[in-house]
Amino acid sequence: MDMTTSALNSARLRAEWLTPGLFWLLIAVIGAAVFFADGIDALLTAWALPEYSHGPLIPILSGLLFLRQLKEYPPDPG
Repeated sequence: MDMTTSALNSARLRAEWLTPGLFWLLIAVIGAAVFFADGIDALLTAWALPEYSHGPLIPILSGLLFLRQLKEYPPDPG
């Protein structure tokens, strides 16, 4: 009985995460990664140079600033 409950909970959890929106987002991200593979490679090569070695910090700092700004705006009701 406990095994069936565990299996049902696991199936429910998977069903909640595998929504059509998440599926298409995953497809879009994979497609963009394939499409921009040359640009990403050039970016990583440039970041290996001493004058651009701060490059990997830019997306991290941008994300932190975005999250800080997001805390100031409450979610819309409804």
